[in-house]
Amino acid sequence: MNKLRPRYPLASYAFMHKDQSIRKKSSTAGAFVALSENILSKGGVVFGCAFDTDWSVKHIYIENKDELAQLVGSKYLQSRIEGSFKDCRSFLKEGRYVLFSGTPCQIAGLKNYLGKDYDTLLCVDLICHGVPAP
Repeated sequence: MNKLRPRYPLASYAFMHKDQSIRKKSSTAGAFVALSENILSKGGVVFGCAFDTDWSVKHIYIENKDELAQLVGSKYLQSRIEGSFKDCRSFLKEGRYVLFSGTPCQIAGLKNYLGKDYDTLLCVDLICHGVPAP
C-alpha cells in the first residue's frame, strides 16, 4: 500500500533551448531536447515515448542524437512501457547516465521497480491531467 506523504519540490527550474528551430518543434520549449543532448553527450541513454509503426505509443530508448526527433513532442496517449523499466535498470547497473521521461505515474512506477536511487538517473515528468488509453 502506498501511503501519501506531503512532498515539496527540492528545486524548480525554467529554461529553454537556445536554438529557436528546436523550440518550435518541441512542446517543452526544447527543455527535453537540451536535457537529452546533455545525457547523450555523456554516453548515456534517453527513454521517452514514440509512435510505433501502427501509430500506437510506446516507450523506447535512444543512444544517439540522430534518434532524438522520435521522442520530441506530446503524444497525448498512454504509452506502453513494456521492457523499459528492465532496460533502464540494466543501463544504470552498467553505470551509464539515464534520462527517463514519462507521466508522473510512470516515473513513480520506475522508481518503485528500481527500489533504490541512482546518481546517474534523471527523471523528467510532466503535469498530467490523465491520459486516454489507446
